[in-house]
Amino acid sequence: MKKLRYDDCICRTKLVDHSLIKDRILNEIKLSTHYENIDNVSEYYADKVYRTDMDLYKDLNRSWVQILMPNLYISLNEMLSSMVYNGSEILCLWYHQYLKGDTYGWHIHDQMYAGIYYLEFGKSSGRTQICSPFSLKSTKINAQEGDLVIFPSHLMHRSLPNSDERKTVVSFNFNLKPQNQHYLNLIK
Repeated sequence: MKKLRYDDCICRTKLVDHSLIKDRILNEIKLSTHYENIDNVSEYYADKVYRTDMDLYKDLNRSWVQILMPNLYISLNEMLSSMVYNGSEILCLWYHQYLKGDTYGWHIHDQMYAGIYYLEFGKSSGRTQICSPFSLKSTKINAQEGDLVIFPSHLMHRSLPNSDERKTVVSFNFNLKPQNQHYLNLIK
């Protein structure tokens, strides 16, 4: 087998009005009575997540989701408009809250793209690490609180062990809308 190198990208931007909605989202997550803990220690996984609502990932009517969605779509579609895409369709999303030492192992997502919104993220928070399927080399995303990062969902990625008291991220999957004709005319 021969691997052919092909350019792709990992994109990062700030979520629109992060500082205005952060506390509202965290409060709704705190008030939520539906959550689970992940503690899978096995031969393959060492996942440990304090709190998540991942089992409700398709429910876009949760109160914290309703606060986030308008800002998420604005920021996401601004990023995509700089490429050959004409918008997105978010299909599912969930939060993970990590305490000190919590981690989430290597995995991939469904759909075309995956995204992470760093809702509550300090200097010692566990970084996201992404692996190239071509070279098997990994890179750590140098994210900051309020960042929104997107990447092709087939890229293996994980959350390194958290060193902060608490970190909260929102993960989501989305598909792309049809191409932007302006950019199609620029393809070489």
